[in-house]
Amino acid sequence: MKDKGVLSEEEALMILRQLACGFQELQRNKIIHRDLKPANIFSNAGEFKIGDLGFARVLEKTTDLTKTMLGSLCYMAPEILRNRKYGFPVDVWSLGVVLHQMVIGKRPFGNPFIGDFDSMFECIEKTKLTFEDSKISEEMQELIQAMLTIDP
Repeated sequence: MKDKGVLSEEEALMILRQLACGFQELQRNKIIHRDLKPANIFSNAGEFKIGDLGFARVLEKTTDLTKTMLGSLCYMAPEILRNRKYGFPVDVWSLGVVLHQMVIGKRPFGNPFIGDFDSMFECIEKTKLTFEDSKISEEMQELIQAMLTIDP
């Protein structure tokens, strides 16, 4: 993304598929990543992997919840920002932010200098996702909106 700025839908979906396989493996092992962002996605020869599991947490069951406030502000799910219990859907949210960034060229909510959890949550609540000036398909828009649902 640093080189191209915006990826084609085909490129983004290829990356998304590989990351989804990685998340399946994490979930199969009852691991929540909690800090997915472009800097934690590694690529080598067209292969994409989820890395930096420093904030990851192993749960006893896939239905368990946790409450620790961890992650990178602009990629945090609303339930983390509101200090509520959360589970695997927080990773879906973060991946939705990354997907938006891949196909639109910027994150959907705020900027990295907002500063605090409440301000970021307010920004998410007040921002209506629109794709008016983008050239992405309706299906991609629906996928991003489904991944960025405030109530998981």
